[in-house]
Amino acid sequence: MKPEKRHRVLVLSGENSPYRQMLENSLSETYDISFKSVLVEITSFINAYKPDILIHDWSAIDESQGRIFHQKYAKSSASRNIFRMIVAKNVTPDMLAFATDTYVDKVIDVSTAKLNLDMHIEMLMNSSGHKEILNISQITQTKNGRYSQDDIDKKIDRVYKKFPHDEDVQLEIANLNLRREDLAEAKKLANKVLKKNALNLRAVNLLSRVFMKENKWKEADQLLRKANSLSPKNSDRLLLLGDCCFGMGKLDEAIGFYSEAMLANSDNKEKAEKSMGKALISKGDLEAALNLIQKSASEEEAAGYFNNAAVIAVREKGNYKEAIKLYEMALQSLKTDKLKPMIYYNLALSHKKYGNLLEAAKLFKRALKYKPDYPKAKRHLRQIEMTSVDNIRKR
Repeated sequence: MKPEKRHRVLVLSGENSPYRQMLENSLSETYDISFKSVLVEITSFINAYKPDILIHDWSAIDESQGRIFHQKYAKSSASRNIFRMIVAKNVTPDMLAFATDTYVDKVIDVSTAKLNLDMHIEMLMNSSGHKEILNISQITQTKNGRYSQDDIDKKIDRVYKKFPHDEDVQLEIANLNLRREDLAEAKKLANKVLKKNALNLRAVNLLSRVFMKENKWKEADQLLRKANSLSPKNSDRLLLLGDCCFGMGKLDEAIGFYSEAMLANSDNKEKAEKSMGKALISKGDLEAALNLIQKSASEEEAAGYFNNAAVIAVREKGNYKEAIKLYEMALQSLKTDKLKPMIYYNLALSHKKYGNLLEAAKLFKRALKYKPDYPKAKRHLRQIEMTSVDNIRKR
């Protein structure tokens, strides 16, 4: 009969930590353990050692650095392959909130660890269906190309039927409902999780996204700011705060949150730059917006931001002068000819509406140069030419 395989435990704890010896004494008889004291080495060592669980001695590492590590590691492809536990001198509400934010599985205080650390480890390792739940989270976060969104959604549905009371699964199915635009069901599940655990910040983030979809910007803003005070520097939530301020028209504040999101996690730089670019467009700072968007967005995306802003300027404000500037910036963002017919046509149309018929005619011709078979451009150009002929005859 083969001996039972011993679980591997990796402990992040410094040489001078007052709890290191206690952790070693509690673990050495039951588990294969390894200690690391340098935070920058921990991710590569996890990949090499392949532990079943990482125990973080919270006293051993600077707290801000520890928070940054867990926030970044939570977004990595390997994050859901292991369980993570924090052992701290005192377990505070903000630490429990932070744990939900970063998918940390357990937070216990030192006195509890002294008494029954191994029991808490075994509860994690043997929790019903937990590995299956973690795999769902990993697939959902990484989308590494092996699964389509439809595959992921079906898997979430199946797991929810098996584990309908698990908080992580409830949040996954709530996110699924949000993607499906079933806002009522998404809200119901988020509130269900928060009723059990008011400090679950992933549920808070989800509920705020529902509120933003419903244009309830004030409610979303209040939720996100409270969550941010409990667990600051979460890049995803800072992006949500930026989006919320953008929705409320607080453009300078939105830009500030997008900047914070970039500083908190460079992985979100591209997303933050795109969002900041849109805020700068709304502010009218078009040159800065163009410079920023061109760094992070594709040619089509960049042109699309300016084009969409121009459409809004016309539809909501009837401001053709502003639209003309925005279409001109859209043209500046283009490096190929693919979108030029559409942008030149929209620019020509704005000039026509603004009364600049000669400029409009020139631009309709430019659109037809790139797309000779462009019925709308031909029709408007013919109208302008007929108007010019009629004016000459009247003279």
